[in-house]
Amino acid sequence: MSIRERYHSIHNYLVRNKYLDNWTFWHTILAAIGARVLLVWWEPWPVIFFIAWVAVMWEWVETNWAPPSSYGSVR
Repeated sequence: MSIRERYHSIHNYLVRNKYLDNWTFWHTILAAIGARVLLVWWEPWPVIFFIAWVAVMWEWVETNWAPPSSYGSVR
């Protein structure tokens, strides 16, 4: 399998499984680059844990927070 065929195989897998349909794929790449920079340039652990905590909270809010337009009735 050539490099070109391998690239297209990986790309098709990512598209088929919706990894390229939103920003998740690019967030993953940027997080990996950012983590590498932190590991090289700083004493990183407090910063890495803080960034990881922010990322987890961000995902939780995006998953669980209902926008105001969905407040049809008060329970």
